[in-house]
Amino acid sequence: MIYNLESLTAQEENRILQYGSKNRRQESMKQEKLVRKWTEIDLQQLLDQLKVKMETDSANMMSLTELVQRIQRFLEESKLLPPHPLDVLSFFEEMQIDFPVEYYRYKVFQLLPWTLQPSIEQEFKDWNPLEV
Repeated sequence: MIYNLESLTAQEENRILQYGSKNRRQESMKQEKLVRKWTEIDLQQLLDQLKVKMETDSANMMSLTELVQRIQRFLEESKLLPPHPLDVLSFFEEMQIDFPVEYYRYKVFQLLPWTLQPSIEQEFKDWNPLEV
């Protein structure tokens, strides 16, 4: 019985080793194919594509930076004196016009209620709805 277990174990070890070497051969063949494929691709074309992508990404980052700076400046000014609600709405309208992609991608419109709250509270602080 022990002999049978040892022989089964040896067979399984051999099968595992063969399977591992087969996988290694397949992996090396895949890598060789990839290397051949990349050498066939025009490297100058790849470089040009990367340059265009970097320029586009750089422009997007500059646009996003400007958007964030304008929002921060508006919020800092709002801390000093709450703006009129129409001013807040016009600011967000300007953001939507100037930065249409970023406005929806980063959901800038979700800041609107938060920025309107102090001005609305300021407008209605003396209002008493029960008075005639």
